[in-house]
Amino acid sequence: MLHVIGKSYGTSSAGSQRSFLSDKLLATRAARLRIGKGFDPSEMGYTQEEFDALSEWQQRHVLQDWVIGVEVETTLEHNPVARRRAKLEWELGVKGRTHEFLTYPSLDLATTIEERGRLIDNARVYGSTITLHTEDLGDVAATAWVPNFKAIGYSGITLCEEVAGLLAVERLKRMRESRA
Repeated sequence: MLHVIGKSYGTSSAGSQRSFLSDKLLATRAARLRIGKGFDPSEMGYTQEEFDALSEWQQRHVLQDWVIGVEVETTLEHNPVARRRAKLEWELGVKGRTHEFLTYPSLDLATTIEERGRLIDNARVYGSTITLHTEDLGDVAATAWVPNFKAIGYSGITLCEEVAGLLAVERLKRMRESRA
């Protein structure tokens, strides 16, 4: 169960409590299974002939869009935290969002890609800053940090992004309520 600003997230639609980690693992498994079944051009609005007629570059972009779509759909299907954040962003009319990945120590210390990889693996904490872009209040941002638990199959990177996203939408909601 994830608690953010006095609210709890992580209860399935059936009402049983699950952890954020199990939701993330379910979403990842569902995405892998769906991707493992293979790509069907009709899912992206193409016949097989139309897809085959695309250039290799265009085919790669269509495939990339399909994979991203599968990942988003399975995340929203299995992760109530991500689903709640997305619903709040839609309800609040968020026009866009940016995500800044953070670590401590900072990745800015790296001079090579190998060193950057080691810094990510050995970071003491992972962080995320989510900035929501709105027409009425401009940019509204929130940052969250979580420890690097170094557990197999777990990444705090995703968790801190979800928490920062929830903090940002809750902040936006409070800001709008205080203006009313």
